[in-house]
Amino acid sequence: MEVNGIIWTWQWRWLFTAVILLIALWYGRGWDYGRRHHLKHLPRQPILFYAGLLLLLLSAASPLSFLGAQLFAMRVLQRILLVTLIPVLIMASNPAPILAGGLPRRYRTSLNQLPESHPRIWNILYQSTRPALAWFLFLIIFWLGYDPQFHQLTIRYEWLHGLGMALLFLAACFYWWHILAVSPRLHEPMTPVMRIGYTLVGALPVKLVGLILLFTTTTIYTYPASIQFKGLALNDQSVGAMVHWSLGGIIFTWTGFYLIRQWLDEEEQKPYVSPVVWSTEENMLAPGLNDQLR
Repeated sequence: MEVNGIIWTWQWRWLFTAVILLIALWYGRGWDYGRRHHLKHLPRQPILFYAGLLLLLLSAASPLSFLGAQLFAMRVLQRILLVTLIPVLIMASNPAPILAGGLPRRYRTSLNQLPESHPRIWNILYQSTRPALAWFLFLIIFWLGYDPQFHQLTIRYEWLHGLGMALLFLAACFYWWHILAVSPRLHEPMTPVMRIGYTLVGALPVKLVGLILLFTTTTIYTYPASIQFKGLALNDQSVGAMVHWSLGGIIFTWTGFYLIRQWLDEEEQKPYVSPVVWSTEENMLAPGLNDQLR
């Protein structure tokens, strides 16, 4: 493998690191509050949340993130982590009630009274957090990041790259919030079949981008550095496309199969109903046919 053009001037983003540490302390305070007050849905260990924060720190603030501005394959890896593994770890820890427990008492009380004290704000939150809107926002923000003109601007302007990554991460957390059905539960939970379909649909934009790039021979994105494999017709864009295709939908697909297994286990645990109860002549008629026979 031959790598050309990388500028080895790595820097650590200390401001972002300070924000991550502040959130970690906030979560720790809330987890301790929940443990002392025996809150429901409290995870036994906050390892998932902290693992997600650590990956977020490494992908967005460490010197490794500098490669994302130098190589397309590293930018792809950074984006894939921000829409799959990192939000899954964070949202699976059910962070909302724990973070709420870490707030000062007066803010915690105001938050608990929000539905009654500010019904209009609560209704806006309800309407603006529907599952369809979450998927649409995730789709638009994810695909916008691969628009050639916008993508080149993110390479040129670091602040625009940071803004795009922040919006992408928030949209992914918003989407995974519905998939994992964690707090706060503003909407009626989706049926198991709907949750499975909703999860698998999330893999479509990720897989589609990887498929398009995989079969594109022309260079779409121009980066300062390049990768070339000796003896192979592979370059930086090809490697990024393979990362996108192979890793992009794994978390979505795995979660979908996990939900299928969970649904089947729930069906098996349902109480047994004797055929004497459900196999009556009236119950075996097709819907609507009973009325026509009367």
